[in-house]
Amino acid sequence: MEFIGVIRQIGELQNVESNHTGVSINCRDVLVETVEEYPRSAAFTLKGDNARNFALPIGAQVRVFFDLRAFPSRNNPGRFFNTANAWRIRPLLNI
Repeated sequence: MEFIGVIRQIGELQNVESNHTGVSINCRDVLVETVEEYPRSAAFTLKGDNARNFALPIGAQVRVFFDLRAFPSRNNPGRFFNTANAWRIRPLLNI
């Protein structure tokens, strides 16, 4: 999937431990907002080398390539939550 917009916020690099494997991985959240009359925002998570090496500034126009996944809630049966894991964020010259 793809999402085009402007970087509005960049989170700090975090070291997160997986609940399933116990393995530790670097993660960083990036908030991207569309450039429309009624802008929409989406938060994307970068992992591993992509999180460590992320160097685009706030205000950069970007194209985000991501996977969207749904997971069942452990506390509320029948409920789900989504994750948007970005596997590439590329700068754009024009939107």
